Amino acid sequence: MLKSLIILIIVSSSQEKLSQESDNVLNFISQAGYQGAAYHTATEDSGWIVKIHRIFPKRETTETMPVFLMHGILSNSVDYVITGKNKALAYLLADNNFDVFMGNSRGSRHSFIDRKTANYSNLWNFSFNEIGTYDVAAMIDYVLRLTGKSKLFYVGHSQGTSSLLALLSNRPEYNSKIIQAHFFSPVAFMKYLPNPFARKLVVPFIDICIKNNVKYLNFKEIVTAISPVTKVICDVSMNPFWSELCKLPFFMFTGSNKDNLEIDSDLLLYLTDHTSPFLSVQQMDHFLQLYRSGKFRKYDYGKDNVWIYGTLEPPDYILSNVKIPTYIYRATEDYLSSQKDIDHLINWLPNVKYNRIIPNYNHADFNYGSRSRQVLYYDVLHFLQSN
Repeated sequence: MLKSLIILIIVSSSQEKLSQESDNVLNFISQAGYQGAAYHTATEDSGWIVKIHRIFPKRETTETMPVFLMHGILSNSVDYVITGKNKALAYLLADNNFDVFMGNSRGSRHSFIDRKTANYSNLWNFSFNEIGTYDVAAMIDYVLRLTGKSKLFYVGHSQGTSSLLALLSNRPEYNSKIIQAHFFSPVAFMKYLPNPFARKLVVPFIDICIKNNVKYLNFKEIVTAISPVTKVICDVSMNPFWSELCKLPFFMFTGSNKDNLEIDSDLLLYLTDHTSPFLSVQQMDHFLQLYRSGKFRKYDYGKDNVWIYGTLEPPDYILSNVKIPTYIYRATEDYLSSQKDIDHLINWLPNVKYNRIIPNYNHADFNYGSRSRQVLYYDVLHFLQSN
């Protein structure tokens, strides 16, 4: 009964099939006229292997420094190249002689399962906590070994900020490996979730699905139907009206802006072919827990908290451990990260150097907005170059 009610399709082997596809990110990099590469590294705690994409600097010097870019939920490293050479952040950085590395989390399109080491019963038991504590840590270490540098710059969007906060809270020694962290639409505290659609309909629905899944089905992996549904809705060849209809569900989740001009329908349709359709149930549930509790804390295992943490309640992340210079960029029309919650985060972070509110921007515009280079990326570049 529940399976027929859930619009999320659950499968078990899809991840391995995706890992065998051609590398779309390397294709984008090559088509844009840049030299790219891809590397694999194993995470410390599981049977996952994650891919790191690289764009070599246009003119490497002894002063060339690595920049590590980390994507948000339901995405992958394609976020930083898909808008093209004249718009995307990764190309701007490479043009300015930075060595650009783009990470991918476990469960994303550019990760795969190591059959020799995988514990399949535990493979999908992760959230942004494990992505940060193990995946991001492993990728940072790999990049530093590869480049021979002792530190790098970090840029993260959405879950890419949550995962770094988790890493530095859990393993504060990684502060010494990061020069600056630039947070696009940071997600930590979620008490004041701005999205009315999500608060009233999506969150209660997903909450019920997760509770019933745990009780009756115990699925660990979710495969969303984003791409096939969007292809139908966004087929402008059928009717030009579909172009605006295509944008509607997207902006219902991420937030709208004036005339919804930042992201066009062609890019949105193109984007859905390259997103990561995979989620873990725990990954989704952890964010819902942050919303319900109003706290930025570790995953709540219920009665198992005592065994895992030694306490009845999950512990809060220790944000005072985040010592690195932090630069915050937020949007007025963001439906997933509220101004109040970001203010609360800033009050807890000990070394915030910059806090900018971008008017008429939503959660997705940071990566896909048509004006992001002029509105945002030159700002980031200035701080990277002035270090």
